[in-house]
Amino acid sequence: MQTPLLKKLLKSLEGITRLALVGMGSEIRGDDRAGLLFSESLKRRLASKHLPFPVRVITAHTAPENFTGELRDFAPSHVILFDCAEME
Repeated sequence: MQTPLLKKLLKSLEGITRLALVGMGSEIRGDDRAGLLFSESLKRRLASKHLPFPVRVITAHTAPENFTGELRDFAPSHVILFDCAEME
């Protein structure tokens, strides 16, 4: 069963040819590590998978702007950013 959020995500990924997944956050702030942990987990899980399109997983820490060159070189059709925020 697809949730409304999953349906929206799948729709936004139509026509995908190359996917970049970028995890962001700070290792020294426990709650802010979620994006980093998620991207590292994805790297391990996707390493042995045969996917229908190229995927690059980037762990960008607190400075995702430092990875714009890598993103440009990879030239993804779609980019998904993973971050965490405590907003009450």
